Amino acid sequence: MTEGGTWTVLPLTEAAEYLTDAQLYQAASANLLTVGDDVRFAHQLLQEYFTALAMQQRIFAPLPGAQPLAATAIWRPVCWWEPTNSEEATILLAGLDSADCSRVVHWVADANPEVAARCIVESGAGTPDETKLALRERWLPRLTDMQGDPNPRARAAVGRALGMVTLQDGTPLDNRPGVSYRLHGGVALPDMRWGKVVPAGSYAIGGDGDAWNSFDAQSVPIGRPYQLARYPVTVAQFDCFVRAADVDDERWWAGMPEDEKYRARISDSWWTEANRPRERVTWYQAVAFCRWLDHHYRAAGWIEPEAEIVLPHEYEWEVAARYAGDGKTDERVYPWGSAPISAEYANYDDTGLGQTSAVGIFPTGHQPELNLYDLSGNVWEWCRNKYGDPQDERVDDSSATRTLRGGSWFVSSIYARVTFRYQSLPNFRNLDNCLGFRCVVRRPPSQ
Repeated sequence: MTEGGTWTVLPLTEAAEYLTDAQLYQAASANLLTVGDDVRFAHQLLQEYFTALAMQQRIFAPLPGAQPLAATAIWRPVCWWEPTNSEEATILLAGLDSADCSRVVHWVADANPEVAARCIVESGAGTPDETKLALRERWLPRLTDMQGDPNPRARAAVGRALGMVTLQDGTPLDNRPGVSYRLHGGVALPDMRWGKVVPAGSYAIGGDGDAWNSFDAQSVPIGRPYQLARYPVTVAQFDCFVRAADVDDERWWAGMPEDEKYRARISDSWWTEANRPRERVTWYQAVAFCRWLDHHYRAAGWIEPEAEIVLPHEYEWEVAARYAGDGKTDERVYPWGSAPISAEYANYDDTGLGQTSAVGIFPTGHQPELNLYDLSGNVWEWCRNKYGDPQDERVDDSSATRTLRGGSWFVSSIYARVTFRYQSLPNFRNLDNCLGFRCVVRRPPSQ
């Protein structure tokens, strides 16, 4: 077995030193080995099983004088997020401790959080909440640690680890404010956390000649103070709606085409980790979610009677992205300012993740004046107005395209500019698995 925990293929002449001809014949006859110019395990699972047994000894019961096998010998700190050929063997190793795989999980937890999470989810072994809570304390700081995990692929892997693990009662392990849900009267409601308030007023938008179909430079009125949600709606939060007893209430779906209504029309998320942004969402479903959330937040007393939770108008979206404080916008190119976009700031195609990422793992790219994350990249965000007529916010059964803002993991940097306007049919959901949304709470006019 190599240092990385895998079995090598033995040339036939070398294998003969360990196995007699009869043993080789028996193993081949039993379909355990294939014998040719070299000797191989006939089934990959056998190789991984025996690798797991060898790892178990080298980690927990090394021979006298031998150093225990360290997880960092397999997953090197400089590129631990890169796949090796030891992941499946490690999951099998965790399964050997069927009652409690905690010792394997703790062994790998710092070296490769994602493999540790897979051990919990896939090994079939038990894992007490005490172990999971200890992992949360170790992993949460790494989500935004630009010094310890500067490569976004590393932070994305930590995010996946946190997103796939739940406690015994089903609560997601990632409990950051604004990412999961909270209970009210036994009902799971999204734990929305809002950015700082944008006051009512007149704001400059548009005027970006380098952004496709940017508005012309103009001033737009914002009639009510508002707050965008800190993050796009996550898988865990949207699941609250999908699983709600009242998801099919006609009030949420009023005015929409019949074939776009109700839970039966909701597609599964392509990526299922609880802390990722929910994608494959139609404009109609985003509107229905906001109506449902508004009703339950109002009933819980979590918003003022005169406030409302809706999809943001694209004016609100752009003003928030460009907000500079003191009731003014500036000419920034991205939510963080005018520094050129790079993998340090956002999840777009050049970042190299090739998928969505847990929300909030690009702290350098947040909107600092309002404390908003993922405005550029990750998923496109639906806005409530029609693309061809921004004054039209009606929910109807027309096929008029609605506006999208912010770019996504799939597209280039030009789409991530705060002035870039995009569009899609309101019933479209499968645009490269990157159609999501965030909510806005519009405060009472006098606030």
